[in-house]
This record gives sequence, structure tokens and C-alpha cells, in this order.
Amino acid sequence: MATERESKTFLARLCEQAERYDEMVTYMKEVAKLGGELTVDERNLLSVAYKNVVGTRRASWRIISSIEQKEESKGSDKHVSTIKDYRNKIETELEKVCQDVLDVLDDFLIPNAATGESKVFYHKMCVFIFPASSLRPLVFPPFLCSRSTTPISLHACFFHRKKKKMHSFFFF
Repeated sequence: MATERESKTFLARLCEQAERYDEMVTYMKEVAKLGGELTVDERNLLSVAYKNVVGTRRASWRIISSIEQKEESKGSDKHVSTIKDYRNKIETELEKVCQDVLDVLDDFLIPNAATGESKVFYHKMCVFIFPASSLRPLVFPPFLCSRSTTPISLHACFFHRKKKKMHSFFFF
């Protein structure tokens, strides 16, 4: 009989095949909350799920923003107001998804990451999954952020404005 972890991972794979990424996120969050370090396969499923959920909403936002600009140039105030409301709805959804992935990373995945490879993977997810409005990149000299005495070619820190928390990672 399959374990709960195996069952949830299998369901996430089914969701991926059916292109039901919101449900895929739900199953992979449940896997993350079970504790322990994710396997490479589980990490990839989680990443694919969130990237598709975020990517779909980003694409929607771009399309609606383009339509909004066209309507503004026509001077159609009634339509512009409706479009802005809808764009704001999409932005709210996008912010919720971004906050959700950050919470999963901060609360479950990064604390349980035992290998350097998984830690780098999760920090890269922080950087690549969020739209520019959520994260503002800051690059500091290594001595300002690093507790390590190892020479580092680049140490980047990202400040998440909503969480008021600094995320940092290293490029070797």
C-alpha cells in the first residue's frame, strides 16, 4: 500500500498531466507539510506546479493590461474602470499565490532542507517565481550578508517587502 506521501505525489503527477496546476499545488503543499526533505522529483513537481499557476496569472495580467491601455487610448472610461477592477482581481490572486509559495518555502521546505542543493533550489524558487513587484533585488558585497568566510563570487539578497524579511543566496 502506498504511503500518504506517495499518494499525494502521484495525484500531483496526475494533475500535471491534466494541466490542473492549482490542484497540483495543493497536493505538493500537502507533501511539503508532511515534513522531511523533498526528493528531487518532489521538488521539481512543486516548482512546476507553482511556476504554472504563477505563469498563467502573469499571462492574464499582461493581456488585461494591454487591453486596458488600448481602451485608455480610445477614451472609454466605463470600460477602463471595469478592466482596472479585473486587473486588480488578477493582481490579488497573483499576490496570494506568491505569498503562499513563500510561506511553504519559509515554514516547511527551507527549514527541512538538509543538502546545499535543495537549499539553493528553494532560494532560486524564491527569486524566479515572484514578479518584480514582490521582490526587489539587492546585491551586497559578501561581507555584508555572509556569515561564511568562504570566498564567494556573488551573494545576492532579496528583500521581500510584505514579509519584511531578507532572503539571501549564493552564486558560486
